[in-house]
Amino acid sequence: MEASPYSQLVETASRLADVELLESVDHENVDEAIKLLERIRPILDSTRNIELPKCCVPVRYEADFFAHHIDDFQNLRPLAQAFRLASDVAAFHSDYEAVARYGIAILDVANAVRRGGLIVDHLVAVALAGVGVEGLRSVREHFSDDTRRELIKALLRCESEREPFVEIAARDAKWEAESGCEENGSEISEDELIDPDSELPVEDQRALIRIIKEMAHQPESDKQAMYDQHERHDLANTRLLMVDLALRCWNHHNGRYPKSLAELSPEILIDIPHDPFTDRDFIYRLSQTTFVLYSTGPDQADCGGNFGPRYAIFCGGFDLSLDSGDYSSRCCSIPTVPGLARRIWSRFRFWRREPARPLFCRAPLTRMK
Repeated sequence: MEASPYSQLVETASRLADVELLESVDHENVDEAIKLLERIRPILDSTRNIELPKCCVPVRYEADFFAHHIDDFQNLRPLAQAFRLASDVAAFHSDYEAVARYGIAILDVANAVRRGGLIVDHLVAVALAGVGVEGLRSVREHFSDDTRRELIKALLRCESEREPFVEIAARDAKWEAESGCEENGSEISEDELIDPDSELPVEDQRALIRIIKEMAHQPESDKQAMYDQHERHDLANTRLLMVDLALRCWNHHNGRYPKSLAELSPEILIDIPHDPFTDRDFIYRLSQTTFVLYSTGPDQADCGGNFGPRYAIFCGGFDLSLDSGDYSSRCCSIPTVPGLARRIWSRFRFWRREPARPLFCRAPLTRMK
């Protein structure tokens, strides 16, 4: 019997298990990256030959499903990293058409991971999609007009193939109800969850485990709100990229940027994508020879182009732009937020490796009169 597309995806990704991927590509390690890419290229090609739109997580409504399913995540994360490595090598050689192909491939994998799955699959897919958008947005000014237009079409397709979060949440609730996972009374101890080989100190692992367990006991409405915020943030980044590319297409053909987003329709975009946090247009204004484009973020308040990192945006008082990943929490004044959010962030940052490029904090943009 032929394996399902999802099984093919997991099996293909598992071939990266023994491959140590580079975190980034620069002048010092580009030769190593090229050799590594040649080694993993067959895996990337095999992934692109899988019918990803037909992938569907084979959920079983049984208590032991999750224990077996967790292994899939360990395989799928390196696959996104492998595509990002290929994208970085292509960008290093100014092959921006290849960067576009690899970026969309990651978004297709993200859709394949979430389709038919549970909330945990949704969270993994959001992380993978972030890798794809990051690779595209970081070189967006270098794409040719033809590549920009192809990317816009591909991004629209990716969104149309994205399973709505409400369906994932409903499936997750059904799994919890039918699997009896909440009724067996068993709980994994902290010692069983500790990874002695992790870069994170054991004491920090224990603190993070306790926070996660606290989250599990939060009201269901609070947890659903948190998942929904991740979903909207992911959608906002993808749509911001789409609109950004459309603005650059307009400028290429008209020698200027439009006065409003409405001018992009119908020549470049039939419908202007809305900010998923407000269900209105993204905030756009001209700024000398370029433009400013952003989302309000979860607080739904226009902070005048005051940009910061993801955590700051979720705390409120900061706007979400495509370049939010370039801002450091160390140089932004973030309001004190009690409870789990701040504690999770303080622990999570130990797992994040600093990017090769320097982080910076831009001055807030003044409102245009």
